Amino acid sequence: MAGVGKTALMQHVCGMEAVKSSFELTHWIWVSQEFDVVSVTRKIVEAVTRSRPECGELSTLHELIVEHLAGKRCLIVLDDVWDDNPSHWNSLTAPLSRCAPGSAVAVTMRSNKVTRMVSTKVYHLKCLSDEDCWRVCQRRALPNSDANVDQELVEIGEKIAKKCQGLPLAAEAAGSALGASTSWKHWDEVLNNDLWADNEVKNLVLEVLKVSYDHLSMPLKRSFAFCSLFPKGFVFDKDLLSHYGIYSFSYL
Repeated sequence: MAGVGKTALMQHVCGMEAVKSSFELTHWIWVSQEFDVVSVTRKIVEAVTRSRPECGELSTLHELIVEHLAGKRCLIVLDDVWDDNPSHWNSLTAPLSRCAPGSAVAVTMRSNKVTRMVSTKVYHLKCLSDEDCWRVCQRRALPNSDANVDQELVEIGEKIAKKCQGLPLAAEAAGSALGASTSWKHWDEVLNNDLWADNEVKNLVLEVLKVSYDHLSMPLKRSFAFCSLFPKGFVFDKDLLSHYGIYSFSYL
């Protein structure tokens, strides 16, 4: 899911000495949802050559990739892939097959369709525990503190961390909001005035979550819109919700 730390974990892995020593070259390409084979291939060329390619022909771009990567043991990271068209994937990765044995392509994604297309070796990231969320919050909110943090702040911070529901992105954003002040009053206000009312937190988290929404099918988008009419904390009855939801959709 969004904000669970896929990109951050991959960055950490790429920075590990054991990984860096296993590959001659490591290149990171941010793909995102606007997938176009030529444009993404251009990004790969730019990463491996450290210059912007002047050409736009796919065959020429492939030749440049092969020229710089052939026979070398490479780690290529494709971050945030959404496109699940197998022909696009095959075209994109064709020149990478010329890398030396032991090379690897690592992909971060949120789509199960992409997972099935690109790999048989998949790692599903789980959400953090409340305790780990608090550690992330604390690191951001109190970067220069030692272990002897005021116990009242700790108790409030732990309650705020539970609101993050295991998402490190939310925990980072919450920690940033708390870091504005180390007063008990400020932290208590963040706890009681709804964490997501803070603009910095809201903008950071919602921007990431909106990408997931954009990739929902139209019926699911309508279901999402219908459910958003109910107040926060409302307990749904799935049968009634389904009945009235279908009835309402006929008027959309």
